[in-house]
Amino acid sequence: MSKKKNSANTSFIFNIAHKVLTPLNAMAEFTNELENNLKDEEKAREYIKKIRNSHDFMRTLINNVLETARLESGIATIEEAYGNINILLKAVTKEFKGLMKKKNIQFSTNVDVKHPDIMVDFAKVKGILLNLISNAHKYTPEGGKITVSIKELDCDKPDYALYQTTISDTGEGIPQEVLPFIFDAFTTSGPAPQGGAFSTGLGMHIVKELVTILDGTIDVKSRDGEGTDFIVTIPHRINTQITHDMRILLAEDNELNADIAIALLEDRGFTVERACDGKQCVDMLRESEPGYYDIILMDVEMPYVNGHQATKIIRRIKEPAHSTIPIIAMTANASDADKRETLLVGMNAHVAKPFDVDKLYATIFNVLAHKNYYIQTDGLETFRKKYTKLGCKCGFFIYHVDWDETITYADQGTAEIFGCANEEEFLKLVGGTFKTLVHANDIEQVQKAINQQQEESSLNLDLVDYDVIRKDGQIRHLADIGYKVFDGERLVYFVYIADITDINQKQQ
Repeated sequence: MSKKKNSANTSFIFNIAHKVLTPLNAMAEFTNELENNLKDEEKAREYIKKIRNSHDFMRTLINNVLETARLESGIATIEEAYGNINILLKAVTKEFKGLMKKKNIQFSTNVDVKHPDIMVDFAKVKGILLNLISNAHKYTPEGGKITVSIKELDCDKPDYALYQTTISDTGEGIPQEVLPFIFDAFTTSGPAPQGGAFSTGLGMHIVKELVTILDGTIDVKSRDGEGTDFIVTIPHRINTQITHDMRILLAEDNELNADIAIALLEDRGFTVERACDGKQCVDMLRESEPGYYDIILMDVEMPYVNGHQATKIIRRIKEPAHSTIPIIAMTANASDADKRETLLVGMNAHVAKPFDVDKLYATIFNVLAHKNYYIQTDGLETFRKKYTKLGCKCGFFIYHVDWDETITYADQGTAEIFGCANEEEFLKLVGGTFKTLVHANDIEQVQKAINQQQEESSLNLDLVDYDVIRKDGQIRHLADIGYKVFDGERLVYFVYIADITDINQKQQ
């Protein structure tokens, strides 16, 4: 290792230690004060609040450090999906409306683009916007103004749209001497915000890494005492929305629902053929030439053979073109449990009835762009039976393939593997995010293993093992099998896990 790199690593570790010690010291101090004021309920509650704030900051810092390591390791990949920039921006800014209102900040957005429909890595673009808008909010005083503007520039790259996003605020601005280092790790991006809130010092560094991965550029302009502009320019592939010669097999037993769906889909350029129940759907697919149908829209509640049963049958057909055909559940069964069930039987995505035609079309486009994104039920069953037979505790959880990797569901088995009583306790233990689930020493090797498997194989799965830390501090070794799918809203990961610690110890 060169002296320069060694010095940089030493400086990074020093800064992390310094950042961690600040809230640790605060927690120790507030704990002492709490102990001395247990009889004063008002003071006790205030100290508990301060301890919780310090804890939350430490968790954020750890997440940012892990994200920095992942991005700098070179193992981060681009995960494109169909998207509309207006919808994306609306989803991001929605998260800030309450915060802006609380500080009486005038918060506005503006979009001026020729090609609003693009292929975009939602997780990374959302991460960039969340960090920059959050930073603007932090350093903009009460009564200030924040504007997010997106415009399309001329692009010399065929079939690409060049978006320039500007986040402007009316804060105090960034000192000119700091600007050249603003995207370095642990550089303070401005004067201390109101309330003296902690800053991890990694937000702008992560933004720079994300922009670079997306082949973009980022610049910053600051006016002393007047505000700051962050300008991000990123190219995106244009979604051409070609649906010519694409044939849909619609499995729908209700005549009226079928007529409506056919009319809307044919209006978008699809050719649609209808099956009146699950059995007829399977028969029509089997009797067709391989590749004749491009996708199946499957109702769930149908006579003779329902949608779940039909999907399981289709996934076991010997002809690969038939067994791997994309299948989207289009059903009124729209609870979270219903969505999980449709995806667990091997469907690629879930769309709730009554459906929005634009949302349905976006889902169809995303599924066609990622045809292998479905759960292979045979693989899951083999995994579960193998480890259950060996006496291992098994479970599964779901997380967003997104910036924050939020865990949206964990079953009782997962909670017990981590030494928790229930899902709520488990989510509290890991901070609600997949990033803190894996033992820090294994983060890089797990990500590399997943990427390598998915690059080398057309199958949508990863098989990895790694260490985790239980609630009681024990380190346990897990094996897992994971699959990506669309839940109707975004890309998610279904992960089945088995605690294989005791097996490994017996074999040693």
